[in-house]
Amino acid sequence: EGVGTREIARDSGCHVPSLYYHFSSKENLYREAFDERWSELIEAVERAALVAEGPQARLRAFIATFYAHLAQDRELLVLLMRDVINAAVAPPRYLSGSGHAQLLALMTRLLSELRGGTVDEHMAFTVMALIFGYGCGLQLAGGETIDAAVREQHLFDTIVRMIGARAP
Repeated sequence: EGVGTREIARDSGCHVPSLYYHFSSKENLYREAFDERWSELIEAVERAALVAEGPQARLRAFIATFYAHLAQDRELLVLLMRDVINAAVAPPRYLSGSGHAQLLALMTRLLSELRGGTVDEHMAFTVMALIFGYGCGLQLAGGETIDAAVREQHLFDTIVRMIGARAP
């Protein structure tokens, strides 16, 4: 918002007609850029979680990769927060919805495996909200000064207690 298509075209090194050839509107350009970055994060998290060995390692890989990705792409963190806020105002514009569902399904599987029994989507959603909120707070409030391993261990321990899993 507040940026014109002429500015976007100029900064990307193309002409306005070329921009409209590929994207019918500024909103579609935004959506495509958002989707690409969001998909990269989801793919990285899924890949890391699914190759790790054992339930604890899979959850730890999910958390570590999620935070590492957002630490490298702080703009994506801001875009995700903005998307959540926009969803509260205009639900059809919830851009991260399908990716969120994908991560929620993965988290449900990971937590169920860690717990050794079924964890419902409500618990998985709560854990996802905790991970996202914790990450937002750390990234935006100087979290880079907190050792990553310490914060991830603290979060992991909290999740284990929340879902009633046996501590590793």
